[in-house]
Amino acid sequence: MTEHEGADPSCVDSINLGHLRENLPFLSRTIRAFIRAENAEHFGDMNTEHGEIATLSLIRENEGISQNDLAQYIVLKKSAVASLIKTLEKRGLVQRRKVLSDRRYNALSLTPAGLAWHDQLMQRMDAQHKAMLGPFSADDRAALLDLLNRLHLHLAARSSQRTAPSPQRMTQKD
Repeated sequence: MTEHEGADPSCVDSINLGHLRENLPFLSRTIRAFIRAENAEHFGDMNTEHGEIATLSLIRENEGISQNDLAQYIVLKKSAVASLIKTLEKRGLVQRRKVLSDRRYNALSLTPAGLAWHDQLMQRMDAQHKAMLGPFSADDRAALLDLLNRLHLHLAARSSQRTAPSPQRMTQKD
């Protein structure tokens, strides 16, 4: 049971959040806890692994994506993605193939069973999103998702800048 499961909504509404109303780490952590409970309800009977929905979706949208690129994009360790891909491969949902130009590169794609499984997950996800975003108008939903996607891109760019080799580091190695 998560710390928010079974929370009395009247209690949550009566707590003054003060500056936390504008604190992104606090809001994202608590929203994520509520979403985890939603996920358990919507996907529990489908026996999905952590990261499986995002993994299958990204492979579907980016056929031939490498495991390394996938790991970087969904912000999981390479070893966790390798383990997840191995599990999905054993279940017959994903296939890996070596690229002739680089034998270390595993190009990922969904199998026909993986495509069908992904379609089932997307139907559930659509229902879940309608329930979670129910209080918002269509315009509000579009604006919210636009803002979240812009934030996602901005934070991904900042992360890349932090991990990119700096000119100073490159000169020091020379």
